[in-house]
Amino acid sequence: MNIILADRADMLLPMILKHTDWEIGVLIVQDEEKKEKYKENAKIKAIFTLNDITNQARYTNFSYEEIKKFKRLQAIGDAGTRRMFNDYQFSRYMFYASMAFFNNIFSSQQFDACVITEPVHGFASDYILFEYAELHHVPVYNLATHGFGNFCLNRDLENGGLVSLSDNPLFTKERFYETAHYTEQKKAPKNDIGLKNYVKKWVLHIGGMALLRTVFCLIHRNRFMTINFFPYTLEEYYFSWYKIWSIRRYVRKLYSRYDADCPYLIYFLHFEPEASITNYAETLDSQLVIIEMISQCLPEGWTLYVKEHPDTYKLNTERFDFFVPTYSVFQSKYFFRKMDSLKNVSIIDYKTPATEVIRHAKAVASICGTVLMEAILEKKPVLTFANPHKYILSQLRDVFSIQSFSDLAFALDAIQKDFEPNYDDLYDVYKRYLLPINEDGLLKALSVIVEELKGNCNGN
Repeated sequence: MNIILADRADMLLPMILKHTDWEIGVLIVQDEEKKEKYKENAKIKAIFTLNDITNQARYTNFSYEEIKKFKRLQAIGDAGTRRMFNDYQFSRYMFYASMAFFNNIFSSQQFDACVITEPVHGFASDYILFEYAELHHVPVYNLATHGFGNFCLNRDLENGGLVSLSDNPLFTKERFYETAHYTEQKKAPKNDIGLKNYVKKWVLHIGGMALLRTVFCLIHRNRFMTINFFPYTLEEYYFSWYKIWSIRRYVRKLYSRYDADCPYLIYFLHFEPEASITNYAETLDSQLVIIEMISQCLPEGWTLYVKEHPDTYKLNTERFDFFVPTYSVFQSKYFFRKMDSLKNVSIIDYKTPATEVIRHAKAVASICGTVLMEAILEKKPVLTFANPHKYILSQLRDVFSIQSFSDLAFALDAIQKDFEPNYDDLYDVYKRYLLPINEDGLLKALSVIVEELKGNCNGN
């Protein structure tokens, strides 16, 4: 069995090496450190980092006919790459270089399976690898994280999407409760000690990452900084913040008063750029179009409230600072101006408590995300615009999985007629698809892949 494995997080590779006799014809890892770690392993024939994909691209088999096969993926790859790197030319180069790289890989050897862990960042390398494997009729499996410490196993869409687990003792009632209520989980504070960490914490408390980066540049007498491996000057960083501030000031002027007593549907905006949109909304990833569709289908007298994601206002923290240079690529004044001009659409203050908005809503809509689980726990009608072959909540009987305007019209008609969801299959659905991110869960996923591939070999 010869496989191609993209395991940037080193999730599944140790299990494969320990529990299978597979040969790994090609291994893709995050960086040189991981490459060095596994270079002497006899089961691994070739190892490449993400940088190697672009730096070692050879265009010997490149043709316009080949490009046409993948052109539809360019928008997905562009959005995913520019989520991290605000560089148009780099995004385009990454797309074509990834094509050339995997073209040569699949032309030089045959694979029995392709396995990818956490392909949610939307990089061209993920999607191009998917496409080349399917083009060569190679079974594709991927492990995608879902919620609080869990993941689901997916096949390529041609072979069924989400993998149903007939026997899953790992997902207990206790784990189900943790997962369903994971928005309430709190991380234990880090016990950082030392003068350097104390000063850093103090600076972050006063002025966030913007002040920390400024202090760093002043101390080192250097105008340059690195964000996502790309160099930026302090002036460019400040200009990015100016654009963010300008958009936020404009949006605040559009806020409408939230009225809990009027009949309304709430749409929760995703934080863009967000990985889940590139992964779960492969077909329709424009939130503006989704909101306009709902507006055109909304029952008479109803309002569509739109609420921003609170993480949008956390860019000055360590966790979200790397989005500062790319934020204005995905958000704009036009985005909100157009939204505000739509019939019966009102943007409400992002500080409005989500629990209150959900509790009084007629229905809750979004592509995917934690708010839909919160709505399910409140027994509210839920509309998801995610890819139903990948998204777990789309498998619930009483969730409206929207794939067309007629689906949306049907859902809103049912909701207007006081449709009451039950969601009594929630535990069964979670147990059928979710595994914990630990050794037992990963080993279970690997055993499922092994058995399916054995079945494929026996069938042939």
